[in-house]
Amino acid sequence: MIKTIYRNILFISLLICVSGYVSAQKVSFTVVAPNVVEVNEVFQIQYVSNAEPEQGFQIQNIKGLELLGGPQRGQSTQISIVNGRRSMEYKITETYSYRALNPGSVTIPQAKIHVDGRPYRTRPKTIEVVGSASAKQQYSQSQQQSSQGTQQSANQSQQTYDDIFVRVNVNKTNAYVGEAIYVSLKLYTKYRINLNEHSYPDFPGFFKKDIEAPQNLQYTSEIINGKEYNTVLFKKMVVFPQRSGQLKITPFEIDCNILIPHSRGFWGMQYNEKRKIVASDPIVISGKPLPSPKPSHFKGAVGQFTVSGKTDVVEIPQNEAFSYTVVVRGRGNMSLFQPPNITFPPDFEVYEPKVSHSVTPTAHGERGKVTYKYVIIPRHKGNFEIPRMQFSYFNPETQSYELSVVDKIPVVVTQGTESSPQMVSNYSQHSKEEVTYFGNDIRFIKTNPSSLKKKRTYILSSPLYALWYVIPLLILISLLIFRRKKIAENKNIAKVRTKKANRESKKRLKQAASLLREGKDSAYYQSVAQALLGYISDKYTISRVDLNKDVMSHFLSQKSVPEEYISELIDVLEVSEFGQYTPNPSIQDKEKLYVRASELIRKFEQIVK
Repeated sequence: MIKTIYRNILFISLLICVSGYVSAQKVSFTVVAPNVVEVNEVFQIQYVSNAEPEQGFQIQNIKGLELLGGPQRGQSTQISIVNGRRSMEYKITETYSYRALNPGSVTIPQAKIHVDGRPYRTRPKTIEVVGSASAKQQYSQSQQQSSQGTQQSANQSQQTYDDIFVRVNVNKTNAYVGEAIYVSLKLYTKYRINLNEHSYPDFPGFFKKDIEAPQNLQYTSEIINGKEYNTVLFKKMVVFPQRSGQLKITPFEIDCNILIPHSRGFWGMQYNEKRKIVASDPIVISGKPLPSPKPSHFKGAVGQFTVSGKTDVVEIPQNEAFSYTVVVRGRGNMSLFQPPNITFPPDFEVYEPKVSHSVTPTAHGERGKVTYKYVIIPRHKGNFEIPRMQFSYFNPETQSYELSVVDKIPVVVTQGTESSPQMVSNYSQHSKEEVTYFGNDIRFIKTNPSSLKKKRTYILSSPLYALWYVIPLLILISLLIFRRKKIAENKNIAKVRTKKANRESKKRLKQAASLLREGKDSAYYQSVAQALLGYISDKYTISRVDLNKDVMSHFLSQKSVPEEYISELIDVLEVSEFGQYTPNPSIQDKEKLYVRASELIRKFEQIVK
């Protein structure tokens, strides 16, 4: 009786804690669905909330999908305690099963819930439904394979060979060079199997990017020629032909054991296990060359794109750096095309652009943006302009070349500051000469000779003569003492470097502060970076030769340094590196960088004793 009462009290307390936690936390409502599915593929869409809705889940119909089942409701509560801190996660879900009907894009409309009288909605999500041009061919080939095999059990053998096969599904077998092709690797079976091993196909002549590669293989349902199969997805990817002609995708092979039921015994269904190696036939893709003539400013972009460009200044003193950023957005072979051609004024010293990709592979190519950032130093004052830029790309849908344009951008270059050293530069776009500095680097020859006087001295009679014997002896003794001391210190050089790390970094930061007051921006940014790099090198006894951002990130992660400290360190170093070439005119930003570096060293001192 007492135990029952205790359990009830504990259960009520838990419910109160859960309800209090749910009401206090931020409400989230999301939809989970695959990005790409195939025609007739059965898949699930799940709606997830971390709070109990007052009126249930309000779900809308999805055009282009056939609803097969649902909703399947579920909820879970997970309580975890880590380092004495308790966290709780509550989740309620509704899952629906759908089948894709036709190729194209399907949009999942917003769903809605109400919590504490307030509405919450999911974001619309788009699913790409792709067909398979090789489905009929591979299905007929799998049926031909079914007529082969042993006659150990004709009926059983016929079922085995008919009811398991693999496919390399593609959404097109003819594509232009650089055009995206969707590929999926699947196993189709009507029996339970135990997977032994598998071999992915090769893609010679293609550039490929993985869209999805499940860690755990799961069964879903799919209708093939009116028959329902259990399918296992191994991988989804997008590939781009890199040359014209016939390109062959090699077979996809799977080695597995098929579990064929034959009788029901005392312990349940009994199975016969039969090993089977199944393989798809090779797929041939016809790569079509891009039409000729190609535009002069075409750099290999295939897809649909837009381009934009901007500078970070409209007016700047001569010999100071600014940046010009070009962003290409769209969908296509974004990892493959080259930077656009830009003809800068000959008075501009232009460095190679820093290229960054922010793309996501999809069934229709890589989607996202590519950024080109140019660092430019104008060497003469005057009114200049970055000329009109043309970005040409081939659109496979219209089968023609299209153009995106960035208008010209004016840049006013003013006279440099008087404190800047005078420069002479004969810079052109085709030849870069070192900047020559003229200063007081020649000393005058003294015209009045000094008077000379000869003096007779005898070295043997001088008291200093005896010191020639004493001094070398004292020097030798001092060297021996110094050497013994250094040997003792070198036995624990790592400890010495660790102890002096903070002291040396403070010296470097003090020097950086002095450079900041003097207005020497480039030297200031360099000094801040050297202070941080020197600190990390001394504190963790890493060689300065091997020290770079990747090595630091990997090494500090292994030393259990918090991720936010590592990210802050890399960010400060990148700001310092960029500031050496493009100084920030804001004194507040410079002082903020100094404070960030000092605070970062203080944090590292707290975690590394």
